[in-house]
Amino acid sequence: MNRVIRVAVFFLLVLFGIRFAPQLINQIKKSYIPFFTKTTTIGLIKIDGKITDFRWYREQLKDLFTTSRVKAIVLDISSVGGYSGSCNILFDEIIALKKDHPKPIVSFVENVCASGAYYVAAATDQIITSPSAMLGSIGTVIPLLHFEKLLEHVHVGYDTVSTGDYKNSGNPYMSQTVQGRAMLQELCDGAYQQFVGDIARVRSRLPITSKDSWANGRIFIGTQAVKIGLADELGSFSTVEARVKKLVPFEGKIRWVVKRKPTTWFVRLFGNVESLSTFIHAFFMRHSSQISS
Repeated sequence: MNRVIRVAVFFLLVLFGIRFAPQLINQIKKSYIPFFTKTTTIGLIKIDGKITDFRWYREQLKDLFTTSRVKAIVLDISSVGGYSGSCNILFDEIIALKKDHPKPIVSFVENVCASGAYYVAAATDQIITSPSAMLGSIGTVIPLLHFEKLLEHVHVGYDTVSTGDYKNSGNPYMSQTVQGRAMLQELCDGAYQQFVGDIARVRSRLPITSKDSWANGRIFIGTQAVKIGLADELGSFSTVEARVKKLVPFEGKIRWVVKRKPTTWFVRLFGNVESLSTFIHAFFMRHSSQISS
């Protein structure tokens, strides 16, 4: 009887080994082989969608810049821009981190890098783009919706009690005053001058004297962007890998440390409905206007 039990146990162990050995071997490979394989660690941050807050990106950038084993950083950008302040801060953060913790940082554009997203990319050492990607749209805008005619049509009145001549500037339910519109234009112009000045400072081929040719809101495809100096090189992600290998002391294979901003369940389910979210945001902004780049 004991012999039968031993045989049964033996066959059970064999079956168990056949069933789970591949997973066990793969896990051992993942856990221990990297210790014996030469690799070079490169950080990768994905910037997707509208940039409305700098904090998460700053934390990831700081972590990658200050981690000694990370030899270089790549920004994989797919964004039409965002809030002027957030993009401005990210630009400044990258410049400061490069100064305090020198290491190469490269931007890659597969499809789109426009407005404030380009502001961020300009702070990096190099911009690599696919030939048909869209870059540029350098400028600032304050979205203003007007609903006063709609209210009149449905016979609804709207009024406010406020202090100051400018408090209702940007209110979508009231007509803009001359002085209110002038104030908003002044804000927009100020943000634009900051935007263009920063880009001209870090991109030697984009002098401030010729800003009317590259900072007039126009969008350029990748081939045009490289030609005028908005980007440095045409290529794919393989080009990025090859470029990084030349910028750092490299050995073995690239070990990527990927940072992707968490998304909501709605975005994961339906995708990035950026145009809809932008419209909804503008609809509910009411009295306060946000400059976007």
